[in-house]
Amino acid sequence: MRRILLPALFLLIATVSFAQTPKPVPDSLKYALKKFEPGRVTFNDGRVVQGEFNYSYLDQVIRFKENGKVMALSDNAYVSKLSAGGKLFTRYKSGFIETVDFIGAVSLCVLKEVSVIKEELAGAYGFTDQASFNKEVNMRNMDARVQDMVQTYDLEQELVLPYKYSETYYLMNGNRVFPATAQSFKKVFSSEKSKVEQYLQEHNVDFSSFSDVSAFFTFMKK
Repeated sequence: MRRILLPALFLLIATVSFAQTPKPVPDSLKYALKKFEPGRVTFNDGRVVQGEFNYSYLDQVIRFKENGKVMALSDNAYVSKLSAGGKLFTRYKSGFIETVDFIGAVSLCVLKEVSVIKEELAGAYGFTDQASFNKEVNMRNMDARVQDMVQTYDLEQELVLPYKYSETYYLMNGNRVFPATAQSFKKVFSSEKSKVEQYLQEHNVDFSSFSDVSAFFTFMKK
């Protein structure tokens, strides 16, 4: 396996630098699923496509396999939902939120993102846009929805990059998505507002912590 190594930054300045050191991107952050799984993609126009799918946290792009070749959807904005490997991903803004629990029509979701620190890449290479790293690809028309793999990063290789990983939690009620906050819990569980307020009085909920948000959501099931 080849290794792509982006050199660390050496800032020759008198002040303290908090630069993110390049580090290997684990497979668990490259892809949501351990392997490509049978599933289905639902488009905004109602069409459904079945195949073997996976989803990358690194570039927020759905990938699929065709005749053993890895391909990517040309424009994920066409996609409404991805269901594969027992997981459900719903389009939200520029990425996809993953459903991790639900109570009736209300779902607890998480947006997982791996953000490459562009400023440090630019400092190391003199680039001003991450698109400068994109490999040229051969385009082909497949129902105007897919193209040959556009690889900012070759996920089959070990990647060593300056990156940050983050998780953001949401409540989804039908087609409406709300950031997981005290007010959102009161809104989506409006018929049980007193129960929500009771929990908030007894617990200091950190809405940036999955264990806290999940425990709150689980409480609402009782």
